[in-house]
Amino acid sequence: MPLLDSEDLKIALRDLTGIFKIACIIMLIPILFTIYYSQDKSPLNLVLRSLVFTVPSLVFLMLYKYFKKFYVIDKQTQTKHALISVSIAWLVFAAVGSLPFMIRGTLNPVDAFFESMSGWSTTGMTMIEYPELLFGGNEDILFYRSLTHLVGGVGIIALGLMILIHSGTAAMTYYSSEVGSHRIKPGIKNTVYETWKIYLLYTLAGVVLFYLAGMTPFDALNHAFAAIATGGFSTHSKSIAYFDSAMIEVVAIFLMLIGSISFLVHYRFFIGDYKYFQKNIETRYMFTIILIATSVISLSFLLSNDIIGVNVASIFDVFRKAVFQVVSSVSCTGFSTVNAGDWPPLSQTVLMVLMYTGGFYGSTAGGIKLLRLAVVVKAIHYTTMKMALPKSAVVSLKVSEKTIEDKEILYVLGLSMAYLMISILGAGILMALGYDGLDSMSVSLSAMGNVGIVYITGDSWFNMPAVGKLVLAGLMWVGRLEIFPILLVLRSVMNVRR
Repeated sequence: MPLLDSEDLKIALRDLTGIFKIACIIMLIPILFTIYYSQDKSPLNLVLRSLVFTVPSLVFLMLYKYFKKFYVIDKQTQTKHALISVSIAWLVFAAVGSLPFMIRGTLNPVDAFFESMSGWSTTGMTMIEYPELLFGGNEDILFYRSLTHLVGGVGIIALGLMILIHSGTAAMTYYSSEVGSHRIKPGIKNTVYETWKIYLLYTLAGVVLFYLAGMTPFDALNHAFAAIATGGFSTHSKSIAYFDSAMIEVVAIFLMLIGSISFLVHYRFFIGDYKYFQKNIETRYMFTIILIATSVISLSFLLSNDIIGVNVASIFDVFRKAVFQVVSSVSCTGFSTVNAGDWPPLSQTVLMVLMYTGGFYGSTAGGIKLLRLAVVVKAIHYTTMKMALPKSAVVSLKVSEKTIEDKEILYVLGLSMAYLMISILGAGILMALGYDGLDSMSVSLSAMGNVGIVYITGDSWFNMPAVGKLVLAGLMWVGRLEIFPILLVLRSVMNVRR
């Protein structure tokens, strides 16, 4: 990790101006829903209700004005500067983004910060127990929640591509030759622009598909935003289970899978390279994992409920619920059709493993990513071969015929272990607050993986001590930025102080 000085930090802060300028505009979008759904459409009432979003917009405007002073530094942004910028930006977005919930009186400050961080990080955990109670005048808050998912997903794609284009990563080694030396389009801005167009196209398709499957236009809009961003916020407390529709579940599974697949892969599909998706190693890992996990969960559930005498309809129902929860977990979306907390311990453990592995690199999914999982699996084989062969033997670790350097293997293993250790630490804090081990570990992994599935229900969840909520919000932040950018920020701040 490179040493950073005060000038590096100033460059990073300078680059926040563009982010805050965009945020200023984004915060005004929900006002359209304020106007449309407000029961009292008098000008004074609309102005007062619009303050919910104009106030945070003004805060972002002031931040934009303040950070413009760092424009005096005329130096090009490097990857380390961008990582610091997005790390700070995500934290500021969560803080300022909590204002609408507080101003409207929907949530208290701690819950509002939790909800905001969950939204921008596309985690989907919520402290709004009954979202449907907001219908009838507060739909703008529900839309704003979903909008944080959509915008957060765009930011995640940009961050993933930014790191990918930085040479020396396993993802760069694998994807650079697969995508081509031009990396979709010349330059990171054009690359990000192309992927955003695909992202928004899928979002529009999701809205239409959910509507055709039986959702209202408002529900379709919100759930499409959440699904493509692999977020998980729903307009109903029962999530997708509220609709009790196999067709809606199929659409949700389709969108969750799309969101969890690398947008570099999507680009190859759009230019006509249909075979690339099949050849991609993350594709093989994902569908193999989905198949195995669905089979294990289905058998576990049937065996725990006495499989003898179970009819075909019951078996199909179990499979239907299992495949939905498996896709929801591995894509890190968090939609649910059942309360997984009531499932057998083996089934819950399988879902926890899926929260850890996550989806494709360069997607909106969380977790350590399937490409890194492939490197870890190959590293085990690589180490075994090194031990079995003579010391003079030359053994290289390859992922789809791309050689991964030892230093990058060390990085992947280090990140994977740090990810797990931080999750265990989070679980330990929750256990100290009185939650049992399985629930604590599942919620910690869910927050760290930006999944949103929660085994803890009812008052135990919504009345969680403030310390627990802040710890989970912190895990969302650290997990979304994959640990090391956070460490880079802390190191830079400490270095500046010295």
